[in-house]
Amino acid sequence: MKKKCANAGCKRLGMALMMCILALTGCGSRESDDGASQAVMGGRTERSGDEQTGAGTGKQQNGAIAEDSAEGGQQEETSLSVTEGEPEPGEEPSADGAGTAGDGEGEMAVLDLEPEPKNLFAYERKAEEDGEYLVITGLSEEWEEYLAKYGKASGKGEEVCLAVCIPEKIDGITVKEIGEDAFAGKKIADLELPATVEVIADGAFRNTGCSFSTDGWGSQCFPENLKEIGTEAFENCAFEKVEFPDRPVHVGGRAFAGNKNLWAVFAKDVGTVLEDDALEGCREAFLLCYGENPQGKENLVRAYAQENGLDSTEIILSKEPVVRYPEEPLVLYPEVRNFFYGDFYDGGQDIYQAFYEEQWCSFEEDEQAPNFGYSDWQWPGCSSWCAMIDFEQEAEASSELESFTGRYAAENVLRQDRYGAWAEGAEGMGIGESITYRQSCTYPTDNKWEVLRWDFREPEKRNCDGFMRYSEICIVNGYAKDQKTWEENGRVKRLLMYVAGKPYAFLELEDTILPQYFLLPEDDIKVLNGGMIEFRFEIEDVYAGTVYEDTCLTGIVMEFTGRHSH
Repeated sequence: MKKKCANAGCKRLGMALMMCILALTGCGSRESDDGASQAVMGGRTERSGDEQTGAGTGKQQNGAIAEDSAEGGQQEETSLSVTEGEPEPGEEPSADGAGTAGDGEGEMAVLDLEPEPKNLFAYERKAEEDGEYLVITGLSEEWEEYLAKYGKASGKGEEVCLAVCIPEKIDGITVKEIGEDAFAGKKIADLELPATVEVIADGAFRNTGCSFSTDGWGSQCFPENLKEIGTEAFENCAFEKVEFPDRPVHVGGRAFAGNKNLWAVFAKDVGTVLEDDALEGCREAFLLCYGENPQGKENLVRAYAQENGLDSTEIILSKEPVVRYPEEPLVLYPEVRNFFYGDFYDGGQDIYQAFYEEQWCSFEEDEQAPNFGYSDWQWPGCSSWCAMIDFEQEAEASSELESFTGRYAAENVLRQDRYGAWAEGAEGMGIGESITYRQSCTYPTDNKWEVLRWDFREPEKRNCDGFMRYSEICIVNGYAKDQKTWEENGRVKRLLMYVAGKPYAFLELEDTILPQYFLLPEDDIKVLNGGMIEFRFEIEDVYAGTVYEDTCLTGIVMEFTGRHSH
């Protein structure tokens, strides 16, 4: 989506597009068989000539310009149109080649350029160990003169707004820098920089009113290889929510000063340097965000926020689990609840089938009901799972009792009904055997930065910051198919729970067939959207069965917050 030009007096070109500045080998251009560049212009294909050199400047100039013209049907916009004998830069237009701008408020200036002018960008070549690279120094002299003569709406003297798209390469040479004052003072509404840009020099886009187009979450993202933004580089521009790449960036003094709508900056690397007044004159209640810091580096971003009285917050992007481990494992005791009639039922079982079919998804509690866990997991209608993109869970065990039908396999603990169980297969009562449970859930929101808005600063309070927070564990002990089966097999008395490979808590289970629920401390265990988390439960002690030594678990359900409907 195009951003509205922030400077008064700027007018859009064409229907919805502005003058698009494109280089010969990038941003919409393509090479024809004979090597001449072709740029698509509003449904027409124009050919540009070969590379030329700017006379007497010591700089090479190249590039192409493409623009959509207003075509087809009656148009309300006023236009400056040159369709025949249009001048190349340096030539005068014909007397009847220009129209007049209308007097109505909000009318557009339309400049139909045909054929395609050449030699758009001025640049310098520089050498480095890996070869040459380019520094874009602005528009070519020819185009500077052309815009000075014809880049205003007749009768009003209002400058057109440019949409500048700088390519990754020109004539096969990589663009790595935008030079000092390269576009300063030009009226630029939309700006697109290639991923190859490493340096944006002092004053490069000062007083242009420019900004980047936003991603799907409203962020304006700087190139991934960027290392330096010079002094006053974007002073008096129109940025709103800026995201720096995941590397240290040096941001010069007053680099974003005067961006009156800029309310948030995300410096992913805490080693990013912000010089004095880099954010002077931005929007009130400014928020400075920084990434996680697993190496424990000095957090220069947070220090800058504190020194300048700005709000700041950490944005976690890693998919690794975030766990607050206690000094010694916690000891957790359960709340015993009942079974209920939910959505899961093994149709091969005859037990209670006729009655159950009448009670389907009633969630009525009954000691003879087949289901356990959480009703929201089983309700077939709209629920907190509706907006889910993907959900994965798996279970594996250190040993399993052999069975041709798989009725003692580890994955049975995922079923949320009573008609299967995990039975350890070791000698004796199974002390030291374990079952591992892994889970991953994916929703559209990846992290807190994506959902931040100027008037919505704490999405974690509404569980919509991209984290899945584990809140409770439901365990059905023994083989709970029926009371007789449950009594004949061993049950767990104590489990040691590991989270992401480290001990976290002892679970003290009661000797009951009914579901047992263990409440977890708030915000102790969480993982970012799409991340995989692993829990391992090791048998520490058991209740002996009346017939068999095998120790069983019927079910494990790991409840978490962070799900949401459409």
